[in-house]
Amino acid sequence: MTTKKHKLLSNPWFIGTGSSILGVIILEYFGLTKILSSIWSVIKWIANLIADSFHIKVQVSLWFLILLPFLVVGLIVLILWLMSIKKKEKEVAKESSFLDYKEHQFGDVLYRWDYVLNYTGKMVVDNLTHYCPKCKCMIVDDNCPVCHENFYNKFKSHDEIIALITHHIETNNLNK
Repeated sequence: MTTKKHKLLSNPWFIGTGSSILGVIILEYFGLTKILSSIWSVIKWIANLIADSFHIKVQVSLWFLILLPFLVVGLIVLILWLMSIKKKEKEVAKESSFLDYKEHQFGDVLYRWDYVLNYTGKMVVDNLTHYCPKCKCMIVDDNCPVCHENFYNKFKSHDEIIALITHHIETNNLNK
């Protein structure tokens, strides 16, 4: 408790505000200033202004009263729509952080892919292709056409690669 009290008393904002208030009270006591009475006059003036505004008669036409609920509902819908757009922008920004992750070597084969938006609005892996890790050439019929390496029985299944890619994205392990 003493450390919290000590922190409060040593806070520069507390010291500055407290010394200013104390100085005004001392000056007001000796009659050297009229700050407190001026502040009190302003507070009374504002209170009277608010009280007087309740005595003003206002005429409102019937068409305005009919239109007012529609305007309020329209404004609420507009605000909610703008908030949903902002939320979607944040989600897209969050998703776009992994969109640069488009290749990885799993085992002896280099895999490359793209992302597409599916019917639920989520990004999914598409166009998964196999490449030779040595020369970066696309593998055709289990062979590399450039360095003639054979990749027979070295491929992982499509679902296994999708699962590995998803795991790397979810764990934020996007290193090659």
